[in-house]
Amino acid sequence: MEPELKKAKTFDEQVDILEERKLLIADREETKRILARVNYYRLSGYFKYFYVDGKEEFKEGTTFDELYNLYKFDESLRRLVMNLTEEVEVSFRTYVAYYIAHNFGEEGHLDVSKFDPKSEEYHNRFIDKLNDKIDSYEDKEFIRHHKEKYEGKLPIWVIVEIFSFNDLSRLYGNMKNIDRKEIIKANYKNPKIVRSAYDVRNWIKVLTDVRNMCAHYERLFNKRLANSIKLPPMYDGKVFSNSLFAALIVLKLLVNDTEIWDEFMNNLNDLFDKYRFEDLESMGFTDDWKVILESKKD
Repeated sequence: MEPELKKAKTFDEQVDILEERKLLIADREETKRILARVNYYRLSGYFKYFYVDGKEEFKEGTTFDELYNLYKFDESLRRLVMNLTEEVEVSFRTYVAYYIAHNFGEEGHLDVSKFDPKSEEYHNRFIDKLNDKIDSYEDKEFIRHHKEKYEGKLPIWVIVEIFSFNDLSRLYGNMKNIDRKEIIKANYKNPKIVRSAYDVRNWIKVLTDVRNMCAHYERLFNKRLANSIKLPPMYDGKVFSNSLFAALIVLKLLVNDTEIWDEFMNNLNDLFDKYRFEDLESMGFTDDWKVILESKKD
């Protein structure tokens, strides 16, 4: 016999469930309005942080406002981190495209000999997927232009504009070590990142995961990343390599614009103050996190 799905609940019934689980609700109508905007199921992802251990019951004195504030904090945090990953993504597109164009040629991304010889089959599959993506973008003006004027030939600086961050990660990851290192040396002056050039492939892959988490509204609070980050040696044993804090460390290294980084830090501090958020340890933050993430001006 197939299991039956739970029956849909009205907003009133959803509030009833919360009250049955001993959540304190000061304004029932306002709570219903919030539930009408925020899927109950999405909000339920935060329940366990307020539950009595081993029970689907809220700790004594827990209010709906506390629960909703944690949700809003996490939502705002996602936006801040998403903006940073987009900054890294846009810049990295340019770095990779410029290097390929000037070292491999305008269509250098198609030349399998320029990439890791151990991954020829991988590269060929990548090109097949790229062609599928080009077909899906055929109604875009810049794609039509190149098809009409250049018989469908697309230079790398156009190709990267239809890449997802994941596509970019795969292309960069499949490049030869010497070429990846040259891209880093040409675009980053921080000695920490130049010394860690071989690890940037890992950084971009993990940041792709973080970017996708943000884009799909996944929880960042108390989240462990699916893949560990290869941090520079000075952080070994000090920072959890699969934490959000580890991701912020490499974002600091990869964001080249000092003003953008300082704005992020100001917004992050304001966010912690606004929601009086103190559980930084749940995201891997160390006691000296401000020193580690301090201004890039030095």
